[in-house]
Amino acid sequence: MKIKIIIAIILSVVLLFGVSLSACENTVSGIPDCVVCGEPEESCGCEVPETVCPDCKEEREDCTCGLPKCADCGEIEEKCACIKCPDCRNLENNCTCVFNGFPALHINTRNNAPVNSKEIYVPASVSFRNTRKSYTFEGVSAGVRGRGNSSWGLDKKPYRLRFDDRRPMMGADYAARSWTLIANHSDKALLRNYSAYHLSRQLDGMYFSPNSWCVDLYLNGSYRGVYLLCDQMQQNAGRAELTYDPDPAKCEYLLEWDWRSPDEGVENRDWINVNGLPIAMKYPSGAALTTAHINYLRSYLANTDNAINSQSYTQASNYIHEKSFIDYFLVQELYKNVDVNGLSLWFQIKGQGAERRVQMGPIWDFDIAAGNADYIPYGPTGLWAESDRGNSWFRRLMRIPQFKANTVARWNEIKDNQIENTIQHTGEYALEYKQYFERNFTVWPIFYTYVWPNPHEVVAIRTYTGQVDYLTGWLKTRRIWLDNYYNGR
Repeated sequence: MKIKIIIAIILSVVLLFGVSLSACENTVSGIPDCVVCGEPEESCGCEVPETVCPDCKEEREDCTCGLPKCADCGEIEEKCACIKCPDCRNLENNCTCVFNGFPALHINTRNNAPVNSKEIYVPASVSFRNTRKSYTFEGVSAGVRGRGNSSWGLDKKPYRLRFDDRRPMMGADYAARSWTLIANHSDKALLRNYSAYHLSRQLDGMYFSPNSWCVDLYLNGSYRGVYLLCDQMQQNAGRAELTYDPDPAKCEYLLEWDWRSPDEGVENRDWINVNGLPIAMKYPSGAALTTAHINYLRSYLANTDNAINSQSYTQASNYIHEKSFIDYFLVQELYKNVDVNGLSLWFQIKGQGAERRVQMGPIWDFDIAAGNADYIPYGPTGLWAESDRGNSWFRRLMRIPQFKANTVARWNEIKDNQIENTIQHTGEYALEYKQYFERNFTVWPIFYTYVWPNPHEVVAIRTYTGQVDYLTGWLKTRRIWLDNYYNGR
C-alpha cells in the first residue's frame, strides 16, 4: 500500500513539474519554436513553408529583412521619420553634398524672344541648376509671361512660369504647372516676402501658405538678379486644395479681395460686389463658375460681412474660421502690410454643412511691408491692420472682446517662438547668402536711389547689409511694441 502511495506521489510531481519544465525549456535554452508545430526547431522535422521568411519567421509579404535600414534610427528607411538629403541619404545636418551656392533658374525663350506681356506666354526651355541633384532638370518645355500689378511697372520685371506638364520644384511634395518669379525690386533687402511667407508656414492656422525659395535668374543667358520662386495662388494639390461641385452650397471657392478688380475684369463674371467690397472669383472660373455659384457667393459673403459687422462673437463664429483669421491678422499686423486694406487679400470658402466657413489665406504680397512704404505711417509703432486705414473686417473683429482675447492669447503663444525665430532666420539667411544678394545690385544699382515707394531711411542706406539690418531691426522693434500693446504695458 505504501509503495502505491509513493508511486502516485511521484507521478503527480512529474506531471506537475514536467509540463512547466517543457513549457519554459525553449525560453531557457533560447531555441526558437517551429512556426508550424510549435516544437523546438532543432528537434522538429517540419519544413518551413515557402511563404514564410526563414530568418524572421514572418510571412514573406510582411518580412522586412531585405529592406534597407536607416543608419540613424534603425527603422526601415522608407518608414523612418528622419529628414534626409535625397541624394546622399544623410541627415540634412550631416549632408555631404556640395553646392556652389544659390539655385539657378535658366529660362531660354524661343528665338530669344522678349517677355514683354502679362497676357501672352512666350515658349521657352527651362533648366534648374546649382542645387541638389534630385531637384535639377534640363531643357524642360514651358511658357513664360509677365505678372504683377504695380511691380510690373518697375525696371526689374516679375514673371509667371507655366510648364507644359506638372512638376515639383525644390523637393516640394506636390507638382504644379504654374510657378511665380517675384522680382522684389522695391525691397532692397530682397527678403520681405520670403520672411513673411516663412512665418506663415510656421503657423498652423491657415490651410495654405506659399513655399518660396530665393534663386538666381538667367533669362536668355543674361543674369537678371535674385528672384523669389514661389507658389502660384491657385487651386492645386499642395496649394489651395478645393473641391468643385455643381451645387453652389457644396462647392469650395478661392477668392481675392482686391480694389483693382473693377479695372481688371467684368462684374458678375470675374468679380462681385459684396456690400461695397470687390471680391474677385479665382476658383472655380470659366464655364465651371455658373450663375448659381455667383449668386450663392454674393449672398454667403454678404452674410459673412454682416455677421462680422454685428460685432457678435456668436454670429461671426458661424461664418469665419477663427484660427485662420487670427494667424492671418497677426502676420499682417506684425509686418504692417500696406495691402491689408483691400489688395491681394486671399481667402477661401471651405467645408460642408455646419463646418462651412470663410478661411483666410494664403498671405501674399509683402514687398512694400515692414517699413517700406512712404505713403503710410511706416514706422514700427502704431496699429495698422485694425486701424481706420487698415481692414474693415479686422477692425470690427478686434472690437469683439472674445475674438480680441483669443488673438492676444495666440500672440503670446507665438511671439517668442515662431516670430522671434523668423526674425532671426531672416538675418541669418541674408548673411549666409550675402554674396548672391549683393550680386543682384550689380545689375540693378539702386542703393541710394528712390524706388517706389521707399521711405527716405531706406533710400539713404548704401549697402545690402544695411538694408537687412533695417528690416530685422524694424521687425524687432515692431514685435516689442505689439507685445506691450497686446499685454497692456
